[in-house]
Amino acid sequence: MDESTPTGPGEGPAPEDRLAAELREFVAERHWQRYMRPKNLVMALSAEVGELSEHFTWTDPDGAADLTPEQRAEVADEIADVYIYLLRLAGSLGVDPVEAALAKLVKARLKYPARPSGADPDTLREAPETPE
Repeated sequence: MDESTPTGPGEGPAPEDRLAAELREFVAERHWQRYMRPKNLVMALSAEVGELSEHFTWTDPDGAADLTPEQRAEVADEIADVYIYLLRLAGSLGVDPVEAALAKLVKARLKYPARPSGADPDTLREAPETPE
């Protein structure tokens, strides 16, 4: 991502670009660049997703969003870890995650067209949790 990409007229870099720059600086200050390889980043990302999942394992699906303030803070930390590793992975591979997500959404819209208003949701063949 390019730190100079503005989000709008006179607004400066996009938040994702600012964060990516902060992450690069954080890694450089600690001389961790040699560890920031795709394999390591994918493994770390997977571990962090597991830690995030722990907060919802064996919870009631209907009450999973009903977190205490302390639980919400812990989940927010895990989401941050996942996001950070995902941004680092994307950066290491030269992938703009926002552009990749927008392109994926275009594919998902083609694969899963919106049903007409009033259509019976039970007539859908597939109802994926997330686009493939």
